[in-house]
Amino acid sequence: MIRKILTMLWVWLRGVLNVVVMALSRVRAAFRFRGSMVRKTYNGDDDINSATKIAIFVHWDSTGQIYRYIQYHLQSLRAAGYTIIFVSNSPKLDDASIAILKPLVGRILWRYNVGYDFGAYKDAISSLGDLSRLHSLIIANDSTYGPFSSLSEVIERADADSGDVYAITDSWELRYHLQSYFMLFHAEVLRNKGFLEFWQKLAYVDNKQYVVRVYEVGLTKLLLDLRLRCKALYPYDELARLVLDQLNLIDSSSETFQRLPKREQKMYFFLQDALSSGAPMNGSHFFWDKLLVDMGCPYIKRELLAVNPMGIPSLIYWREYLAGVSDYNPDMIREHLQVTSRGKTS
Repeated sequence: MIRKILTMLWVWLRGVLNVVVMALSRVRAAFRFRGSMVRKTYNGDDDINSATKIAIFVHWDSTGQIYRYIQYHLQSLRAAGYTIIFVSNSPKLDDASIAILKPLVGRILWRYNVGYDFGAYKDAISSLGDLSRLHSLIIANDSTYGPFSSLSEVIERADADSGDVYAITDSWELRYHLQSYFMLFHAEVLRNKGFLEFWQKLAYVDNKQYVVRVYEVGLTKLLLDLRLRCKALYPYDELARLVLDQLNLIDSSSETFQRLPKREQKMYFFLQDALSSGAPMNGSHFFWDKLLVDMGCPYIKRELLAVNPMGIPSLIYWREYLAGVSDYNPDMIREHLQVTSRGKTS
């Protein structure tokens, strides 16, 4: 009983502390008087000024390296008809990296690492000037591996007749929102005063929880309040129903189930209970394999393979799953994990 009370007290204290830290981070941001965090701008080979379809791609690496998986992602966006503004929050960006980027993009912004991805999106959007000339705008970042299928075909599904804003995936955690690692905005949004003001007023807050809760979640709330149509191409509710239906077909009393490792058995009961109760979960982690194989999602979250924070069983077989649905070269992922992954084998 005492242990339970102490646990509840700790959870409450941690929640209060998080709120205080977020508030202090916002206050600190108010004293940043810089209109932009861009250190230096480079021109790429593509013509950014005449482009009507722009993709903003945000990058961070401690050494400023442009790994092959990043280059492939940029090539895929370019092949889909988008001119790219590449924004790096890295502490350094040397001539070798610039030389790799220039043939792939229209503009390179090297900025101070302030405000996370949303701060970078803000500076890139500001550099574009009048957005009303654009047909569509994509914001994306390097937190995923992929795409594992034609990005042109994926983007074709995000048609302006059916929706105004699209994301690859959505989430019901915290509150409903489109996940900002890949979002596409059509012209109806780009001409909307409320959308433009969101970016103009956005502060460079250095607190990840604040950025997620206020900016990522808040952006979708704003778009819905503006009566804009928000859609995910691989929605969580469809994914959750698919997974629960498959779990319900498993006989947990069977000999086959009993031979599974205890860790996998525990995960089965955890997922079944959570999904049956309607508890929102991180679909891109817990159900990464269903997204990839059953739904054809073109991305895997980088954190999943590098850290596996949820302890997802059998993740070591990601190459086999990927090979079954795509000709994407897994060595591009492996070479990045060899440098960035700590204390685990993927």
